[in-house]
Amino acid sequence: MNYQQITIYHNPRCSKSRQAVEFLNQHNFEVNIIEYLKTIPTKETILGIINSLDTPIEQIIRQNEEDFKNLKLQIKDLSKSELASIISENIKILQRPIVVINDKAIIARPIENLTKLITND
Repeated sequence: MNYQQITIYHNPRCSKSRQAVEFLNQHNFEVNIIEYLKTIPTKETILGIINSLDTPIEQIIRQNEEDFKNLKLQIKDLSKSELASIISENIKILQRPIVVINDKAIIARPIENLTKLITND
């Protein structure tokens, strides 16, 4: 695979997120790092990530996060667009780290998800 564009939605306080950045740097990838708590992705950006994931949609949510519990939502009842809006308005519930490579997005938790993507393509 030609890794033309790699973006990571990163929280520097998260050890898994730091591991993913370190992995990408160790393998000499040029990475666009977005600290999503400071630069909140738009609903459209989040919807693009959701549509690029190969995992069930509910994995993009930090379901144990207090902010999510307070919303009292049933993810299965939400459309992708509704979920993207909720995430953009409650950014702490976004799972991390999310790595977007070209047109694929993965949740790099555990880090093996990222290593599989890089080594298999």
